[in-house]
Amino acid sequence: MTSPVGSFTAIPVTADKPHEERGASHGELESRVGEVYRDTVGSEPTTPRSLCALAARYETGEDDVTKDIARARALLEKAVVLGDAEGAFMLSRILGNGGEVDKKRAGELLKSAAEKGYPPAQCAFGYHLGKISSFGIEHDPVEAARMINLAIAQGYAPAKAVLAMLHWEW
Repeated sequence: MTSPVGSFTAIPVTADKPHEERGASHGELESRVGEVYRDTVGSEPTTPRSLCALAARYETGEDDVTKDIARARALLEKAVVLGDAEGAFMLSRILGNGGEVDKKRAGELLKSAAEKGYPPAQCAFGYHLGKISSFGIEHDPVEAARMINLAIAQGYAPAKAVLAMLHWEW
């Protein structure tokens, strides 16, 4: 999107965000939007949130940004170095599905993001635990169910469908 002062990134606050973020007040959301806006307009992003927001734009080619998976990956690598679970999850998707495929590292990043409590990562990691040798992750149906239930407990609705699907496959 374009505003009179430049481009900006919208931050959707949805159920796929950690439980702490879903209950954010209006003032907190304005602060987050301002942080991402300041950090992505005219300068290199420095916070995990802004690195992920800009990487998502490069990954999809949205908001008049030319699709550039290599640039998205570089931004997400910075977020991972800063210890960001969402960045690790996003990078695991890129490494597992496109660009330079590295399934082993994708699995490691996915596990890391899940262990940090990021619900979409918990759900995805649980899914791969439930599959046989998916992404280099050892098959473990008990841990798969535990991980997916952690995502469900945080209100991540898609995890219910994943658990049901895996149940029928087991």
